[in-house]
Amino acid sequence: MVTLISTKAKRERALLVSLTQRSMTQGLADESLQELKALCSTAHLKVTDTLTFPLRSVRAAYYIGTGQLEAIREYINHHEIEVVVFNNDLKPVQVRNLDKALNKRIMGRTELILEIFRMHARSSEAKTQVELAQLEYMLPRLTRFWTHLSRQYGARGATRGAGESQLESDRRALRNRITALKKKLKKITAHRHIIAARKKFPLIALVGYTNAGKSTVLNRLAKAHLKTANQLFVTLDPTTRKVWLGFRKEVLMSDTVGFIRDLPHGLVASFRATLSEVTRADLLLHVVDINTVHIEDTIAVVESVLCELNAIDKPVLMVFNKIDVLTQPDRLIRFQALNPGSCAVSAVTGEGFDELKDHIIQRLFINEEAVCPNR
Repeated sequence: MVTLISTKAKRERALLVSLTQRSMTQGLADESLQELKALCSTAHLKVTDTLTFPLRSVRAAYYIGTGQLEAIREYINHHEIEVVVFNNDLKPVQVRNLDKALNKRIMGRTELILEIFRMHARSSEAKTQVELAQLEYMLPRLTRFWTHLSRQYGARGATRGAGESQLESDRRALRNRITALKKKLKKITAHRHIIAARKKFPLIALVGYTNAGKSTVLNRLAKAHLKTANQLFVTLDPTTRKVWLGFRKEVLMSDTVGFIRDLPHGLVASFRATLSEVTRADLLLHVVDINTVHIEDTIAVVESVLCELNAIDKPVLMVFNKIDVLTQPDRLIRFQALNPGSCAVSAVTGEGFDELKDHIIQRLFINEEAVCPNR
């Protein structure tokens, strides 16, 4: 797998470039920037400063205007900057032009997210999914990465034909590798369907924006000890646990990868095998951090991904988490009123979990037998 960021112990110094559009409110722009800083921290980049510019129009050559480009060049000439991270997605030609103009490594938001997924992939399945997403992202950008790929994939049967350039050879090697990874994931999906067909309990999938507390909710319900951290994308591999609800009622509950605004399409496609837990679930628990400033935006992001997975019509139980650090009680009242039947919990203290279990029982166990329409 190709590494996009150095994994050296030394944290590389990064300059953030935030480009705000007129249609974006100041609050949303600030939250997006804070999210980018959290992504950089998770990727072990040391953010030294942020340059913010208004984005009136996207320029074909550099994405930004020449005056903004000069301001960035002036900053990095006076500071020890190693990486310039844009809070936007850049086209391959824009990255190449910025590389040449600034003589620094340039990263867009998607490239940063891909690297974090690579860092957190543990199982063979997750590593396969991340590698597929990375290679599909890199294919149109191959002129930047071909020297890495000649070392990574040159020994896998991709010999050059007559008159074939190294770049063309590497493109062919990448396409062959992508095809092989897709076949592997297809087998994983088929295997998951076989296992799911044998299960005797209702299946619940936890979904939500990244860092909303899904793993902590599952830990509390299942009395498990899954890894949690105040970082983005800690959970990549789906983890399923049996949960005892009381009244002789048991369910299976699966944690899933968190969603994020502008989540790369390739990641959703590559993680479709993992996220098939969502499509097979009898109930979705949509975990929401009640303290998020733009809570409507995070809810919309999750619903957008569910729509992409063809799971938007699944039964959903909204769970507002982190009420133990709630500073605005009226906020919780308002959002619960907008979402009838929702629950308010603290996965840290356990507050509200008896009510949550009752809601799950009411949604899944209408009579004495579980409602499992998808099996």
